[in-house]
Amino acid sequence: MRTMDDHATTPLAATCNICGSGEFGPFAGRAEAQCTKCFSVERTRGIALILDRLGVMKKGGRAVHFAPERGLALHLKAVMGDGYEGYDLFPELFHPSIGVKKFNLIDDVASLPTNAYDLVLHVHVVEHLPAWPVQTLRHLHRSLKPGGIHLVCFPIYKTGRYAAEFGEIEAEVRNRKFGQLDHLHRFARADLANTMGAVFNITEQNSGFVIDQHTAQRHNINASEVMETVFAFRKEDWALNL
Repeated sequence: MRTMDDHATTPLAATCNICGSGEFGPFAGRAEAQCTKCFSVERTRGIALILDRLGVMKKGGRAVHFAPERGLALHLKAVMGDGYEGYDLFPELFHPSIGVKKFNLIDDVASLPTNAYDLVLHVHVVEHLPAWPVQTLRHLHRSLKPGGIHLVCFPIYKTGRYAAEFGEIEAEVRNRKFGQLDHLHRFARADLANTMGAVFNITEQNSGFVIDQHTAQRHNINASEVMETVFAFRKEDWALNL
């Protein structure tokens, strides 16, 4: 387990660790979840904390970020400047300050340069891909520099097993089975070793990041979600032949 503890003992009012704001509003039915300044939510603040502690964000470094979260993207751009690249299938949906460019993670991913990025980052992306994601993940990992971090975050269910459905099914069925209308994969803890764990070697060094209770409260982070669903893979963690 990787423990993240700032060793503080005095309770403080919650502040966003990305932008420093202390103002939070509702998001997706959760009160006080979203920073009203940078629009980060609990998950992205947790990921920013992990990236800060891992030291992967450096001036002069390169990062590629898919479906970029606004607060996290601007946090990365502030440090990495022109080395930051943001991509999505629908770039028009993103704030102009991020500079998102169009990219298809199925059709375009083979065009990524090899050993080019210090950070490859995608949060809640793989469950949307209209194919088993191993080919996409292969090319993303190929683009990672030795010594870099491929940070992957995706929802993992505590019950049931992996499922995928790429065809048309009733909205109620998809919502019930996959959690959202646009989710095509359902990853589960029970067989994770045979799905994502067959693509990456999941170890105590690249998963199970622990954020102590005080830090989680101080920055309004869902510590259990970070511990259970965030992975920071290095080049050597790839389990298949590149």
